[in-house]
Amino acid sequence: MSTIKVDTVQSTGGGAVTLTNQHAAKAWLSFDADTSNAVDDSFNHSSTVDNNAGDYTHSWTNACEGATYSFHVTCTNDAGGAVGYVYGYTGATACRTNRTASAHRVTVGYAADGNNSDMKMYCYTWHGDLA
Repeated sequence: MSTIKVDTVQSTGGGAVTLTNQHAAKAWLSFDADTSNAVDDSFNHSSTVDNNAGDYTHSWTNACEGATYSFHVTCTNDAGGAVGYVYGYTGATACRTNRTASAHRVTVGYAADGNNSDMKMYCYTWHGDLA
């Protein structure tokens, strides 16, 4: 059995290699949804539309194979000491239709009162097959 050890892997064009492993995250996003909507960092994310308080539509640079990917949203709001538990979902009755191969509409808010709310730290990830 042989062992290969490398420090750097590059594509044929010399750039970074895109991770396409079946189980790896295919897109992720971290942004300030409370004040500026500034993206802290992202991968395979092309844009975010701020639809309303706590209501965002994310679009992907490279679409997934279908609208059956798994997603995860985590948020917290530390502005003014208003830290609390939050929820993230794809809408009340249209949760399946808010998730397409190239975009995803997500709402977040406080679990205690059920109201949508913009969050200071908003992180989103999806796992699935790329198209």
